[in-house]
Amino acid sequence: MRRAYLGIAGGPRPVPPQARAATGSTTCVEVVEVVDGGPAGRAGIRPEDLILSVNETRIERVEDLQRLMIADLIGTRVTVRLLRAGRLMELELEPAELPA
Repeated sequence: MRRAYLGIAGGPRPVPPQARAATGSTTCVEVVEVVDGGPAGRAGIRPEDLILSVNETRIERVEDLQRLMIADLIGTRVTVRLLRAGRLMELELEPAELPA
């Protein structure tokens, strides 16, 4: 079975109180590690970024992100909305096929 991947490791984190109103979220996924040369790294995602949504689908847990990584996303541009150092950002990336 083919699966898409972004090339990050992350975990749950509360959205900082000052950003909750602007984001509409209370929890998100914090990027802990970015795989060198992976889709997230090429798009500019960094450790400590807080992922809020992918293609407008809210991301509150790692499982939310994993559930989105279906084969149909491989090579398709997606928009990742994130919070970096208190600033909202949107980056585009193309998930790759998860290596066997």
